[in-house]
Amino acid sequence: MEGWVEAVIAEMRVEDLPGVYQEIAKISNVRGAVLISEKWGGLSCYFQQLDALLRNKRDEMIVREYRQGKWATASEAFRTLAIKYQLTEVWIRNIVGRVPSKQEGLL
Repeated sequence: MEGWVEAVIAEMRVEDLPGVYQEIAKISNVRGAVLISEKWGGLSCYFQQLDALLRNKRDEMIVREYRQGKWATASEAFRTLAIKYQLTEVWIRNIVGRVPSKQEGLL
């Protein structure tokens, strides 16, 4: 960023920013909001909902925990994981079933 921009940023407060940039600055800071504007200003930008953003990593974690095989039965594993991740047992079964299992006996 150019020197004059840094000087302006140094004097800005969250309240000096328009609309959504205030919300961004509250989460990061004024400089972060300005950097977002510099990078994507003028473009339409879609932010996925939190669930969609975290889904792949969450599913990886579910499969990894399931494969650890620390349960007496698959039903116990599905129930425990469903409670932990606030999903249904059917959804846990679907997640685990999408990935080839190293422990076929648990499926």
